[in-house]
Amino acid sequence: MRYAVKHGVALFNRPFREVGKEYLEKQRVRAKRGEITTQRLDTVRNIIEGPLNDYIGSVQVHLIADERWSDYPSWRREHGEGRIERNGSRMVSEEIATKLVKAEFERRRKVSQTRGIRPKPLSQEQFAAALKAKMEKLVPYVSDDTIRMEMKLFSAIMKFAVKKQYVPASHRFDDLPALKTMQREEFTVEEYRKLHTVGRSWVKAATTEASRWQRTVTYNMVLIACNTGMRPPELRNLRWRDVWPAKDREGRDIFVLFVQGKGKSRKLVPQERGRLY
Repeated sequence: MRYAVKHGVALFNRPFREVGKEYLEKQRVRAKRGEITTQRLDTVRNIIEGPLNDYIGSVQVHLIADERWSDYPSWRREHGEGRIERNGSRMVSEEIATKLVKAEFERRRKVSQTRGIRPKPLSQEQFAAALKAKMEKLVPYVSDDTIRMEMKLFSAIMKFAVKKQYVPASHRFDDLPALKTMQREEFTVEEYRKLHTVGRSWVKAATTEASRWQRTVTYNMVLIACNTGMRPPELRNLRWRDVWPAKDREGRDIFVLFVQGKGKSRKLVPQERGRLY
């Protein structure tokens, strides 16, 4: 006890799970004040109660060292299920398949409850069939972009523990392991033309004036996002006052869009005549 008091080590330690709950409660307060969105709060909750809790939830926070930090990417790729097959795929063991099937059923149960539907319990036959299908199907790896986001939250929780004096300052983790920089694939010309054609047909198929107006607005928002690379929060914040005419270096007429989202701002220039072809 004397050593702990002298060197600033917490006398009564706690597992990472409890520190994560304290951090989540702090983020909930920030969401009420409008500092972060409720969507961000849900993302933080899902990561803390999901992969981080599975990986290190029961470990005492003062025992989390560099080895636990650096081993997270390999553990996450082995035990997680991604969504994009181009990241690579693998077979899963029966233990991991059982966990994935239970998680999928729990997700469907929550969705059904939000819609007012009382879900039926999973029978032994249904569970066995879902388990067999999961083990026979290749599972995509979790992308490095997802791992990077989760490790940033991992680091933030450890910094929170340092601030609360649960662990000394040496337990801060700032440097992420070497991870591949992920980039989303852009639309091809064929994909953009199909989006454009289907969008126009969708607008023409409206049966009421209100529906036609709403579909037209949605169609134009999709075209603006495709031609400028604008993010959804920036689209929601866009106003007429944020659009003004200008000229480029060669004296051609252009339009500049001043967009804001996630606490940042930037200027965008749409493609000429709003098309990519």
